[in-house]
Amino acid sequence: MLKVILITVFFISGYGILFSQETKNEIITSKASIVNDFSSNLMGGIKQGSVVMGLIDLSLTFNTENAKLWKSGEFFIHAQNTHGGNITGDYVGDIQTLSNIENGNYTYLYELYYSHNFEKLRICAGIHDLNSEILTSDFGALYLNSSFGIMPSISMNTPVAIFPHNALALVLNYNVTDNIKFTGGIYDGNPGSLDDNKYGFELNLNKDDGFFAITETKYSFLNSEIEKGFIKFGGYYSSMKYQDLSDSTSQIDGNYGVYLITNYMIKPHKDDAEKGLGIHFQAGIVPSKTNNFNSHVGFGFNYKGICNKKDDELGLGITYLSLSKYTQNNFTDKYEIAIELTYNIQLNEHFSIQPDIHYILNPGMVKSIDNAFVASLRTNVSF
Repeated sequence: MLKVILITVFFISGYGILFSQETKNEIITSKASIVNDFSSNLMGGIKQGSVVMGLIDLSLTFNTENAKLWKSGEFFIHAQNTHGGNITGDYVGDIQTLSNIENGNYTYLYELYYSHNFEKLRICAGIHDLNSEILTSDFGALYLNSSFGIMPSISMNTPVAIFPHNALALVLNYNVTDNIKFTGGIYDGNPGSLDDNKYGFELNLNKDDGFFAITETKYSFLNSEIEKGFIKFGGYYSSMKYQDLSDSTSQIDGNYGVYLITNYMIKPHKDDAEKGLGIHFQAGIVPSKTNNFNSHVGFGFNYKGICNKKDDELGLGITYLSLSKYTQNNFTDKYEIAIELTYNIQLNEHFSIQPDIHYILNPGMVKSIDNAFVASLRTNVSF
């Protein structure tokens, strides 16, 4: 039955693509994309070799106002299929997973929620991907490395509702002014995994899982109506019990962390403010006693408008993850650094290719694993 529901979502998504192209005020709209990564570890790491990884992403939005039901409401359903090998686990051994679509072979419900708009306030309830609107970076979205999506100081330490498995949530967005926005969310404290919830349909709520709460404030630097950049401050709290890394016989109630993200266009083109050279920076810090990895820093430069094409984008990013002083396990080094050079080439409205290279220092924070050099090619077909 679950397979039938997922197949139906995939089929209706395809129909919705055609339907939305022909209708001005759509009742049902859809989006679809097929992303493939062809990655080869050419040097160092666990071993040399190549893999192909894929992500099929389909979503439907049902607009209640266009359906003449009630105003300002939307139902959203989102399904995914991931397939292929694992470049990180089988060949490189890095902690900061170098491909943000790497997941293994699964087909599952990814999101299912209802959202409602009240002028400046938006409320969303259901199964929700936290990283779809919190902890995001416009420039960071270019990169393949998962650390530019959600910081590993959070995702590697705390169960959180992100790709590939989300959780039941209540999310609020409030536009305080034109350039100040507040976002907050409360999520099930332990989303689990696709191994335990194969198709993503089960909501195994347990009082021992507690909750995960996060708040984020965004300040936008506006130039007329164009956003030149922004800065985000955020913090989170998880109510679960965590092992005290400084004392193996005790636990600590709760875990928390703070973070900062900024994007800024430092040298825009005179004829187009959305093109030009931009800089991005992100940092997160968490307590050493309850987290294996206690800090993360990422930064880089992006250039939009290569060859006078707005959607072409070149990026150079560096991401650093450090080990907590209390962590033991099998780690023999104190940090991992990933350097990524990438270039997204938008060939037309629906198709792009993205050559990419990674150089990873201290993969897995294990001294016996040599620095790795990985070359990738991403293709993206979207409708």
